[in-house]
Amino acid sequence: MYIVLKNEFGSFEIGGGGHTSARLQEIEGIGVPAKDDTPIVFEGQPGRTIIACRDLERTITMSIDFYGDERTVEKLYRIIYKPMDIRFYLGNRRRKTHGRCIAATDITKIIYHKWQKIVLQLVCDDPYFYDFYDTAAAISANADQLPNLNENGEWFVQLPAVATLRSSKASIFNRGNTEIYPKITLANNKETDALADEAGVILTNATTGKTIKLEYQIATGELVTLDLKKRKIISSLSGNIITSISDDTVLEDFYLAVGENILSIESLNTADDIFAMAYYSNQYVSVVV
Repeated sequence: MYIVLKNEFGSFEIGGGGHTSARLQEIEGIGVPAKDDTPIVFEGQPGRTIIACRDLERTITMSIDFYGDERTVEKLYRIIYKPMDIRFYLGNRRRKTHGRCIAATDITKIIYHKWQKIVLQLVCDDPYFYDFYDTAAAISANADQLPNLNENGEWFVQLPAVATLRSSKASIFNRGNTEIYPKITLANNKETDALADEAGVILTNATTGKTIKLEYQIATGELVTLDLKKRKIISSLSGNIITSISDDTVLEDFYLAVGENILSIESLNTADDIFAMAYYSNQYVSVVV
């Protein structure tokens, strides 16, 4: 296990007891985040009722010993002066969050210009940890129906046969432990922009039972991005098209539940050929070191 503090000024690596340059002595604040409850009390009713609950920002405190001269100290000071990524390398697992240093003790020189000690206090406004890279998953795609299976140079495919099969449904896994909001892109691969009596698409998460109906004709070559975390819908041609959602669509409801999610897309214009992709990062409430 090791931790890396990284931003535009460089990176500083902190490892376990056998690390050659910086050793983590103690760390706090990487467990389940604290919560802020909004209670209401009814007269004559015992206890209280929680009407809202949210996870609070995270504070990570770490004590480290490190080897290095004044140049190493200056580099560490430059890094912690600005917001930084905090990356955890845990065997085959990778987790990251983003924070800023709000307090740091003066460096204690155990051995002058060689062995130093410092305690850092980092605040993460977003209390969750994420994968290093987003996951990309196709909601609609063309599946190859002619695999190159052969024996002795002969194909076992009976022609005529369908080369590809169109799929408008996908199984998408949220491998974290919180609900997450994906970013979904829509593109229309049809050859012409013929007008239709009805236009738009319906996105459905069969796992949660929630839908998004977008009453908008996507043109050939246009890219529509639904940023559900930011509650935005942007067209590469028309800009903000948030007003194109149906009256019964609530973007806040369209999230990926923990585990398997069955997502599908339906085009209201039968002439359309909609290609949909979902992008998301699994979200975790803690890391274990």
